[in-house]
Amino acid sequence: MRTGQIVLVLALCLYCIFWGPASHCLRMILFAFIAVTKYSVLPVFAPLLFFKRHWKLCLSSFGIFLLLSLSLVLCGNNLVEVYSGYFKAVEILFQPGQVNHFNMSPQMCHIGFFKLPVINLILKIVAICPILWLFWRERTSKSISDTAFLLALSLTMLISYHGLHDISLLFPLLVIRLFDFAKRKQWLLFSITSLFVFYLVIPGRITLTISSLLGTIPGIDSIVWLSNNPWGSNFQHVFPITPFFAVALALWSLYLYLHVKEPYQFKVPEMLDNDSSKAPENDNNPEFQQTEA
Repeated sequence: MRTGQIVLVLALCLYCIFWGPASHCLRMILFAFIAVTKYSVLPVFAPLLFFKRHWKLCLSSFGIFLLLSLSLVLCGNNLVEVYSGYFKAVEILFQPGQVNHFNMSPQMCHIGFFKLPVINLILKIVAICPILWLFWRERTSKSISDTAFLLALSLTMLISYHGLHDISLLFPLLVIRLFDFAKRKQWLLFSITSLFVFYLVIPGRITLTISSLLGTIPGIDSIVWLSNNPWGSNFQHVFPITPFFAVALALWSLYLYLHVKEPYQFKVPEMLDNDSSKAPENDNNPEFQQTEA
């Protein structure tokens, strides 16, 4: 929060849509607020909700998003000038030598860290395939499991611009899985999942030191971007360990989604069936035990 990152607030908004005691109107506002404030959070999650037939929530939130985006006119601004200037500024930041480029920032999560562009393109296409598959697999139910939630956000980290701080969106979901694995005495799953949680709580100076040591491997700079800190830090030529962590987390989330029973199914309350006596609908995996949160 001290560095101006609002992702913790957005995490609370995102979870409130499913878990919080909020009205439908407030949920629409929260969803639109996420889209306006940090739209890179939603490229997988928002289409997933649309595929799951939460049309009212998606379309109404999109309407609020448009109103907020166009509200600059009320302040006497020219929208064409404002947004063209915005995209130009973003484009500059992504150029080599700028703060959001891989050869400058050691904290990027998304795929793009190989120096050979075709490899990055292939990896992004590979990442998009499970996203499309997730949309199709989840289309028959309006509920969403905690592991589907985790998988959607993990894949989001790979395909759109994200820094390490954005993974805090996933932190509560990882902790939920830890508690569940401990309760079921599934210690192998607990141990592997705890490695991802442990990485996120290691002080940044330690991870940067290790990444700097990896960056000294001869020839490694011809394969990947060796990052450096643009604010004059001692950590130069840092190996991009963060995107590899993000890829590993996405693969582990995919494994959990496919092979591990999950007891938690969440629904937008206003989207429940009119008949409250109906049992929760089965998802594509009928063996899952479902409880409403």
